[in-house]
Order: sequence, then structure tokens, then C-alpha cells
Amino acid sequence: MNCFFSLIIASKNEEKDIHLSLDSSLNQKYKNYEIIVIDDSTDGTKNIIRDYQKRFANLYLIDGEGTGCCNARNKGIYSSKGDIIVFLTADTILDTNYLFKLNHFYKDQKIQWITTSAKVYNLDNNYSRFLEFQHQEIESRSNYMPYTTQGYSVRKIAAINVDCISGDNYPFNFCRDWTLGEKLHRQGYKKLHIKDLTVFHKAPNEFEDYFQVRKTRGLMSAYQPYYFFNKNLSYLFLKFFTKTMISFFKLTFVIPLLLEYLKVLRFSDKKTRDFFSLLYPFLLQEFCFRYGELVGLKNILKRK
Repeated sequence: MNCFFSLIIASKNEEKDIHLSLDSSLNQKYKNYEIIVIDDSTDGTKNIIRDYQKRFANLYLIDGEGTGCCNARNKGIYSSKGDIIVFLTADTILDTNYLFKLNHFYKDQKIQWITTSAKVYNLDNNYSRFLEFQHQEIESRSNYMPYTTQGYSVRKIAAINVDCISGDNYPFNFCRDWTLGEKLHRQGYKKLHIKDLTVFHKAPNEFEDYFQVRKTRGLMSAYQPYYFFNKNLSYLFLKFFTKTMISFFKLTFVIPLLLEYLKVLRFSDKKTRDFFSLLYPFLLQEFCFRYGELVGLKNILKRK
């Protein structure tokens, strides 16, 4: 039996990139699917989506509620008609046979959710190349079993049974997508992680974008434990002080930092050339994480 897929895209001010996911979705050779975009944009993203709707009858645009991508994805789940939910971002690029491949695996009724391998497609700059090599290093670890990946999918009935992505409305937006996978895992839903099933995406390729994306990781390090796990401010102060001291230690003694960097660099096929060129985004990332945590802590204190 063939599946009906619902491709869900949560977007906000993505007029530069939304064509990437829409084009690759529209070009799927497997035709039994719909696309649902839940959009909170204030730029021209909605107009771009409406232009695409003229070409694809099963493309639906839903106004978001301004409460973040997790709530938008939940709204997409409940608005969908599909048997299988596929989560995309605005810069996701799918192989034209992606849904055919998913359909093959989901013919096994025991399979409830599937995670994939992610690759950066724009490897023409040091920021994106560093992120690609870093992700390869993470994927190479023996204990790598992610709850969420680019283009991951789940049976709709399973997602609803575990109450979708967890969380409520918070004063700051932070990612909780992993909670869906965690609940599926905890309740024994069978999963496949398919390393050979690759989904491409666009990585930051300019300083400003790279800085903001890495800083956001630091912000989440503050917001998530405080608002989602109800940790107190003392916990955050101790956590960030410890992390800052570890970063200072690595910078002071160099060797720990170098060893960490070499783990990533080993995935480059031009290690000598890349040694210095990729060192900058590596060090910048370390700064962005710590800076983002401090900004997040400051924002929390301002709301106290």
C-alpha cells in the first residue's frame, strides 16, 4: 500500500531560501503527497508561496500564531491529511526520489519514524564547510542516534498518540523538536536511522548568518533548561560559569582545543590547506556559544 505524505514546512522570513524546499518538494517523482507551509513571515515569503500555489494544487499556506516553529509544526500535523508527516525547513533540498524511498521503508507497518543523514550542499565557503565536517564527525560517533534530523518523518497517528512536540508558549522561542522523537523512543515506537538516506540543506555562508545561528545555539542553552525543564537561575549561573572556565582552559592550554578541532578536520580531504582556514569558524563558534548563553541569561533576568 502506498503512503500519502504531508510535507510540513514552518517558516518565518525565509524569502531568500523558501524556494529551495518548495522546488525540491514540487519535483518529487512520487506524487501522492501534499505540502503545508505554516508561515509567520513579515517579509515577502507569503507572496512567494502564493505564487507556487498556482503551480501545485496541493500546496497549502496556513498563517502561524507567532509562537515559534515547534507550535507551527504541531499545527501542521493536525491540519494534515497524510499518513506520514515529513518535516522540512525552508532550506531543505530533497532528492527527487526521496518520497519513493520513504514509501519503500514505510511499507513495513512496524516502522513508525525515520531519521536521515544530513549534508550541506553549499560547500563554497569556510563557514558551511566547517559545519559539514563537524556534522560528519558527530554522525561518525558510535552512539549517534538522533531524535530529529533534516527531513525526518513519522506516522501521523504515532505523533498524535504521543501528543506531538512538547511545550507551551514561552517568552522566547527555542527548539523542542527533539521531544517528539524522545517520546516516540520512550514509548517503544520502532525507528529507522538510515545513513544512506541523505537530505541536503543550506548552511550559513556569511559571517552575520553564521554568527546568529551559532549564537542561537547558546540562547537555547539558556532558555531550554530554564523555561522547559524549570531549572533555577543558580543552576544556569553554575552551568555557564563551568562552561566558560572549560573554554578558557582549552584556549589557555591549546592542546585540548586542538584535539577537538582535529576531530572535525579529519573529515576534510584537504587538511593542510584547511587547517588555518577552518580554524576561524571553529573558534568563532566557541565564542558564539558562550556569548549566546550570556545573552540568554541576561534576557531571562530582565523578565524577572
